[in-house]
Amino acid sequence: MSTANEQLVVDFFNAFGRKDLEGALNYLTEDCVHDDKPVGIHRGKEEIRKFFAPQMEQLESFRAEMKGSMSAGDTVMNERVDWIGLKGGKKAELPVMAVFEIRGGKIAVWRDYYDMATFHKQIS
Repeated sequence: MSTANEQLVVDFFNAFGRKDLEGALNYLTEDCVHDDKPVGIHRGKEEIRKFFAPQMEQLESFRAEMKGSMSAGDTVMNERVDWIGLKGGKKAELPVMAVFEIRGGKIAVWRDYYDMATFHKQIS
């Protein structure tokens, strides 16, 4: 059975699936920290917006397939596969583990763990 916090994370990724960056950002606290392990840390909604906006322009489709999710208190962990379709026809299937810290019904910390080489091999 999923918790409200787990559903919040699902809803967040569903906004990305609609290619709705502003909608996705609404699920984040103003001071949210996005720790994208292979890439770096993005602090605050504006920095996260600047990181994702160019990517969204290249995105044809996106779907986060949740393989499993668990939560304890205000922490949610999930295993997922990000199905990424880029304009021009390139596609990638990216396994991801993630941890989210929820504060006041919004995502305050988002950590993604994945292998960047797996992504680059598929889109090269």
